[in-house]
Amino acid sequence: MIIFGTGFYGKIEDYKNHRIETKFFHVFFVPLFPTSSMYVTSSSFRTRSGLELALHVKSIKAAYGRFFTFLLAAFFLYWTFENGIRHFLLGSIFGFAMTGLWIYLYFFYGKSTDEEIGTRDKVASCTGMYALPHWFNFDQAERRLIFFTALYQEKYPDNDWKADIRKGSKDHEKQRILYGIALFNCMVYDLPENEELYYKADHDYQVSGNKAQAIEQALF
Repeated sequence: MIIFGTGFYGKIEDYKNHRIETKFFHVFFVPLFPTSSMYVTSSSFRTRSGLELALHVKSIKAAYGRFFTFLLAAFFLYWTFENGIRHFLLGSIFGFAMTGLWIYLYFFYGKSTDEEIGTRDKVASCTGMYALPHWFNFDQAERRLIFFTALYQEKYPDNDWKADIRKGSKDHEKQRILYGIALFNCMVYDLPENEELYYKADHDYQVSGNKAQAIEQALF
Protein backbone atom coordinates (compact mmCIF):
# COMPACT_ATOMS: atom_id res chain seq x y z
CA MET A 1 0.00 0.00 0.00
CA ILE A 2 1.34 3.41 -0.98
CA ILE A 3 0.90 6.11 1.64
CA PHE A 4 0.79 9.57 0.11
CA GLY A 5 -0.80 12.95 0.68
CA THR A 6 0.20 16.28 2.15
CA GLY A 7 1.79 17.17 5.45
CA PHE A 8 3.47 20.08 7.18
CA TYR A 9 7.26 20.15 7.49
CA GLY A 10 10.03 22.71 7.97
CA LYS A 11 8.90 24.34 11.21
CA ILE A 12 10.94 27.50 11.86
CA GLU A 13 10.60 30.84 13.69
CA ASP A 14 8.78 29.08 16.54
CA TYR A 15 7.87 31.57 19.28
CA LYS A 16 4.98 31.16 21.73
CA ASN A 17 3.57 28.40 19.49
CA HIS A 18 3.43 30.75 16.50
CA ARG A 19 5.66 29.59 13.67
CA ILE A 20 6.15 29.11 9.94
CA GLU A 21 5.57 25.72 8.31
CA THR A 22 5.41 24.50 4.72
CA LYS A 23 2.95 21.99 3.32
CA PHE A 24 4.59 19.29 1.19
CA PHE A 25 3.23 16.53 -0.97
CA HIS A 26 4.77 13.37 0.44
CA VAL A 27 4.99 9.66 -0.33
CA PHE A 28 5.63 7.42 2.68
CA PHE A 29 6.19 10.67 4.63
CA VAL A 30 9.11 11.63 2.38
CA PRO A 31 8.62 15.35 1.51
CA LEU A 32 8.77 15.58 -2.29
CA PHE A 33 7.73 19.12 -3.23
CA PRO A 34 6.22 22.12 -1.40
CA THR A 35 2.74 23.37 -2.20
CA SER A 36 2.32 26.31 0.21
CA SER A 37 3.74 27.95 3.31
CA MET A 38 1.86 29.31 6.30
CA TYR A 39 2.36 31.44 9.37
CA VAL A 40 0.70 29.13 11.90
CA THR A 41 -1.17 30.49 14.92
CA SER A 42 -2.91 27.26 15.96
CA SER A 43 -2.85 23.64 14.85
CA SER A 44 -4.48 20.26 15.24
CA PHE A 45 -3.97 16.92 13.50
CA ARG A 46 -3.28 17.60 9.79
CA THR A 47 -4.77 21.12 9.95
CA ARG A 48 -3.30 24.56 10.52
CA SER A 49 -4.77 28.03 11.05
CA GLY A 50 -3.03 31.31 10.37
CA LEU A 51 -1.85 33.41 7.43
CA GLU A 52 -1.07 32.04 4.00
CA LEU A 53 2.44 32.96 2.84
CA ALA A 54 4.37 32.73 -0.38
CA LEU A 55 6.60 29.65 -0.44
CA HIS A 56 9.09 30.27 2.35
CA VAL A 57 12.62 29.36 1.23
CA LYS A 58 14.07 28.95 4.72
CA SER A 59 11.24 26.63 5.78
CA ILE A 60 11.69 24.55 2.63
CA LYS A 61 15.44 24.29 3.25
CA ALA A 62 14.76 23.24 6.84
CA ALA A 63 12.35 20.50 5.73
CA TYR A 64 14.67 18.98 3.13
CA GLY A 65 17.79 19.48 5.24
CA ARG A 66 16.38 17.84 8.38
CA PHE A 67 14.97 14.87 6.49
CA PHE A 68 18.02 14.06 4.38
CA THR A 69 20.64 14.71 7.08
CA PHE A 70 18.70 12.32 9.35
CA LEU A 71 18.72 9.65 6.63
CA LEU A 72 22.41 10.16 5.87
CA ALA A 73 23.36 10.10 9.55
CA ALA A 74 21.43 6.87 10.10
CA PHE A 75 22.93 5.30 6.96
CA PHE A 76 26.56 6.15 7.76
CA LEU A 77 26.30 5.10 11.40
CA TYR A 78 24.62 1.81 10.43
CA TRP A 79 27.16 1.21 7.65
CA THR A 80 30.04 1.93 10.05
CA PHE A 81 28.98 -0.60 12.65
CA GLU A 82 28.04 -3.19 10.02
CA ASN A 83 31.47 -3.00 8.36
CA GLY A 84 33.47 -3.06 11.57
CA ILE A 85 36.87 -1.53 12.26
CA ARG A 86 37.93 -1.45 8.61
CA HIS A 87 35.78 1.56 7.75
CA PHE A 88 35.07 2.79 11.26
CA LEU A 89 36.97 6.10 11.08
CA LEU A 90 35.62 7.23 7.71
CA GLY A 91 32.07 6.12 8.38
CA SER A 92 31.92 7.55 11.87
CA ILE A 93 33.24 10.93 10.67
CA PHE A 94 30.48 11.18 8.07
CA GLY A 95 27.87 9.77 10.44
CA PHE A 96 28.62 12.14 13.30
CA ALA A 97 28.99 15.08 10.90
CA MET A 98 25.51 14.42 9.51
CA THR A 99 24.17 13.99 13.05
CA GLY A 100 25.66 17.33 14.08
CA LEU A 101 24.20 19.01 11.00
CA TRP A 102 20.77 17.51 11.72
CA ILE A 103 20.92 18.79 15.32
CA TYR A 104 21.79 22.27 14.05
CA LEU A 105 19.00 22.27 11.44
CA TYR A 106 16.41 20.94 13.89
CA PHE A 107 17.20 22.92 17.03
CA PHE A 108 18.96 26.11 15.87
CA TYR A 109 18.26 26.84 12.20
CA GLY A 110 15.47 29.34 11.62
CA LYS A 111 15.26 30.63 15.19
CA SER A 112 14.24 34.24 15.75
CA THR A 113 16.91 36.63 17.01
CA ASP A 114 16.36 38.70 20.15
CA GLU A 115 15.66 41.76 18.00
CA GLU A 116 13.09 39.84 15.95
CA ILE A 117 11.43 38.55 19.13
CA GLY A 118 11.12 42.14 20.36
CA THR A 119 9.43 43.11 17.10
CA ARG A 120 7.13 40.08 17.25
CA ASP A 121 6.10 41.02 20.80
CA LYS A 122 5.20 44.54 19.66
CA VAL A 123 3.24 43.28 16.66
CA ALA A 124 1.42 40.79 18.90
CA SER A 125 0.46 43.51 21.36
CA CYS A 126 -1.44 45.17 18.48
CA THR A 127 -2.69 42.24 16.42
CA GLY A 128 -2.52 39.21 18.71
CA MET A 129 -0.16 37.57 16.19
CA TYR A 130 3.52 37.01 17.00
CA ALA A 131 4.51 37.76 13.42
CA LEU A 132 7.25 39.76 11.77
CA PRO A 133 5.87 42.60 9.64
CA HIS A 134 7.02 41.17 6.30
CA TRP A 135 4.95 38.03 6.89
CA PHE A 136 1.81 40.07 6.15
CA ASN A 137 1.04 40.44 2.46
CA PHE A 138 -0.29 43.68 0.98
CA ASP A 139 -3.99 42.85 1.39
CA GLN A 140 -3.51 41.68 4.98
CA ALA A 141 -1.56 44.83 5.83
CA GLU A 142 -4.14 47.07 4.15
CA ARG A 143 -7.02 45.50 6.10
CA ARG A 144 -5.17 46.06 9.37
CA LEU A 145 -4.34 49.64 8.44
CA ILE A 146 -8.03 50.32 7.83
CA PHE A 147 -8.92 48.69 11.15
CA PHE A 148 -6.39 50.63 13.24
CA THR A 149 -7.17 53.93 11.50
CA ALA A 150 -10.90 53.48 12.18
CA LEU A 151 -10.19 52.49 15.78
CA TYR A 152 -8.07 55.61 16.32
CA GLN A 153 -10.71 57.88 14.77
CA GLU A 154 -13.33 56.32 17.03
CA LYS A 155 -11.28 56.79 20.20
CA TYR A 156 -9.75 60.15 19.31
CA PRO A 157 -12.14 61.81 16.80
CA ASP A 158 -10.51 65.24 17.02
CA ASN A 159 -6.94 64.00 16.54
CA ASP A 160 -4.74 63.49 13.50
CA TRP A 161 -2.65 60.35 13.90
CA LYS A 162 0.33 61.68 11.96
CA ALA A 163 0.46 64.82 14.07
CA ASP A 164 0.10 62.74 17.24
CA ILE A 165 3.02 60.52 16.26
CA ARG A 166 5.23 63.53 15.59
CA LYS A 167 4.18 65.09 18.89
CA GLY A 168 4.52 61.89 20.91
CA SER A 169 2.29 60.52 23.64
CA LYS A 170 2.81 59.14 27.14
CA ASP A 171 -0.43 57.15 26.95
CA HIS A 172 0.63 53.53 26.34
CA GLU A 173 -2.75 52.44 24.94
CA LYS A 174 -2.83 55.39 22.56
CA GLN A 175 0.74 54.70 21.53
CA ARG A 176 -0.15 51.06 20.87
CA ILE A 177 -2.74 52.05 18.29
CA LEU A 178 -0.41 54.64 16.76
CA TYR A 179 2.26 51.97 16.42
CA GLY A 180 -0.20 49.69 14.61
CA ILE A 181 -1.24 52.47 12.23
CA ALA A 182 2.35 53.52 11.52
CA LEU A 183 3.50 49.93 10.97
CA PHE A 184 0.85 48.97 8.43
CA ASN A 185 0.80 52.43 6.82
CA CYS A 186 4.51 52.06 6.13
CA MET A 187 3.90 48.63 4.60
CA VAL A 188 1.01 49.75 2.39
CA TYR A 189 2.46 53.13 1.39
CA ASP A 190 6.20 52.68 1.13
CA LEU A 191 7.31 56.31 1.32
CA PRO A 192 10.22 57.95 3.21
CA GLU A 193 7.78 60.05 5.26
CA ASN A 194 5.88 56.95 6.38
CA GLU A 195 9.10 55.16 7.25
CA GLU A 196 10.09 58.08 9.49
CA LEU A 197 6.67 57.99 11.16
CA TYR A 198 7.05 54.27 11.79
CA TYR A 199 10.47 54.61 13.44
CA LYS A 200 9.15 57.47 15.61
CA ALA A 201 6.08 55.46 16.66
CA ASP A 202 8.20 52.37 17.24
CA HIS A 203 10.57 54.28 19.53
CA ASP A 204 7.78 55.99 21.47
CA TYR A 205 5.86 52.74 21.88
CA GLN A 206 8.95 51.05 23.29
CA VAL A 207 9.50 53.94 25.72
CA SER A 208 5.86 54.03 26.85
CA GLY A 209 5.92 50.26 27.31
CA ASN A 210 9.01 50.45 29.50
CA LYS A 211 7.39 53.17 31.62
CA ALA A 212 4.16 51.20 31.98
CA GLN A 213 6.12 48.12 33.00
CA ALA A 214 8.13 50.10 35.56
CA ILE A 215 4.95 51.52 37.10
CA GLU A 216 3.38 48.07 37.29
CA GLN A 217 6.46 46.63 38.99
CA ALA A 218 6.50 49.52 41.48
CA LEU A 219 2.86 48.91 42.39
CA PHE A 220 3.22 45.17 42.84
